[in-house]
Amino acid sequence: MLMAIALFAACSQPPQSSTPPVLSLPRPGVRLIATPDRHLACGAHNFRVHFDWTVSSLQPSPWYKLYVDSPTGDLLASGNREGHADTGDWAHVGQWFFLVAPDTREVVAAARIGPDDCIE
Repeated sequence: MLMAIALFAACSQPPQSSTPPVLSLPRPGVRLIATPDRHLACGAHNFRVHFDWTVSSLQPSPWYKLYVDSPTGDLLASGNREGHADTGDWAHVGQWFFLVAPDTREVVAAARIGPDDCIE
């Protein structure tokens, strides 16, 4: 009986396919803000997202890159301590974006797009 309850509880958990970053993010002195072009519902796709980042002088790198889906994914943008970037109409709920210091390959911030209660 106890085994059946444990199995039922495990099966009732929603599956998580979006893997969160391993590091505790953002790093102190780093701000990465993602602003979708519209209100998002679970499963939304094909919309634009605007990014703004600010990195204080506490971080050693003067240059940063914004990657899509993983810290080594496709490069979306690069810039100095203050940057901006826009996706095309291809962003979707659950997608991750990573701000990386290219000289050290350290992820200094990450953002997951969409409502926090949506797990795809």
